Amino acid sequence: MSKQEQAAMETLTYSIWASKLRDSRLDGLDQVAKDKAAGDLEIIDWSTVERKKFREIAVEAWYDFAGKSPLAKEALDSNLSYMKKIGLID
Repeated sequence: MSKQEQAAMETLTYSIWASKLRDSRLDGLDQVAKDKAAGDLEIIDWSTVERKKFREIAVEAWYDFAGKSPLAKEALDSNLSYMKKIGLID
């Protein structure tokens, strides 16, 4: 493919991805609204402090599991790096 065709393919791919992401989010919001209206859904919104405690416990468990293989450790390191980058963990 030419550079121009590659750029067009990349633009198309990102456009499709963004569209699917939006559609998925809207479908999810619709389903939540239906479940809430039917009384089938209870939303629990933990405080920031409680979320932090939960994540600290989870990270400990993840480290235990990551000790099983180098690949698991690599995956954990990658995920923790991302979580730090977006502010979910310190």
